Amino acid sequence: MKSPPQPTLRHRERDVRRQLARDPVDTYAAQRIVASYDNIAHITASCPGIRWASAFDIGCSAGLESFALSAFFDDVLAIDNDFRLIHTARQIARRTGASGVTFRRANADLYDPRRRFDFVFCNGMSHASRSRCELMKKLRTLTNSGGWMHYAQVSEGFAPRDLHDAIAQRDARRVTLRLYQVLAGLVGQCGFRFFVAGTLQTQLEALGFDITGRKVETWGSLVTFERLWCKARARPAPLVPQDSDYVEIPPELSELKTHVMTLIGRRRGHHSQTDAPHELSRWARNSRNRLAPLAILVEMAEVALPSLDGSMTLPLRLRYRGPRPLRPAEPDWDRLADLDREFLGLIGLATGEHSATR
Repeated sequence: MKSPPQPTLRHRERDVRRQLARDPVDTYAAQRIVASYDNIAHITASCPGIRWASAFDIGCSAGLESFALSAFFDDVLAIDNDFRLIHTARQIARRTGASGVTFRRANADLYDPRRRFDFVFCNGMSHASRSRCELMKKLRTLTNSGGWMHYAQVSEGFAPRDLHDAIAQRDARRVTLRLYQVLAGLVGQCGFRFFVAGTLQTQLEALGFDITGRKVETWGSLVTFERLWCKARARPAPLVPQDSDYVEIPPELSELKTHVMTLIGRRRGHHSQTDAPHELSRWARNSRNRLAPLAILVEMAEVALPSLDGSMTLPLRLRYRGPRPLRPAEPDWDRLADLDREFLGLIGLATGEHSATR
């Protein structure tokens, strides 16, 4: 299928790539900003009839796509809740003489820009919101009728892929971060988590969006990242979600959560601390649930994450895990490597290095 022609820059004077080549300000941010111009051109090429008056960049980080958006749209508002990232974005804007974009520190759950936009860009930040369902309702109200939203989310394979690399590099901090992300996604803890791929379309259609395109990145049998192209067309329909993140909780997640909460989340009065993880591992090997391999990561958590109290339930251990040490204790790396190999086998990978986009 032939790709649609990519739009050209409407405001070439706002292209900051040349300035960043001379003065990158922040090397990582500069590399991402330079690459974002082609990315935004590709994304908007799949939005036929798009209007170019205004864009809203939610979770903009250090302006990683905001500067490119300003070269296409007349006016861009970009928000992020992280003061340090917004400071970096403003510093880059000053040093490059950028125009057409306004950076504000704001919480996406609470912020009201008091206007609507022709294009809403939400790129991999919804896992930091309190409720994905509520955030989607809000984004629909901020999208003009006939306008477009590009939504991208972190899915079930994202944290395990980075966890695999962290184990290979013996990076205890990343191991801790990614295991907490997986556990939070499993038990439905708000904050840094993941969402099961393919679970948002029903709500978006009820909210009055037409889903015109979908792309996923995969790692083995798991989806790591999901992108949706959505056109606002109609008034929202009444819809009562079952959960703060899911209109309908996916059966495979519900089954996995049941096993996790039963075997790990219960109090340990009648079981040794090693029984439950081994039961989860056996279930993962024998189950046809596509999310079952994530149970192996719960066993990894038993190896790598400090327990505040062996009798505490998993949700409580997530909620009251307390401050993390600057240098986490070294886990049993050999045991983690064994579990990682088992996990890779369950998702159909020999080395964990293969990924694809479709």
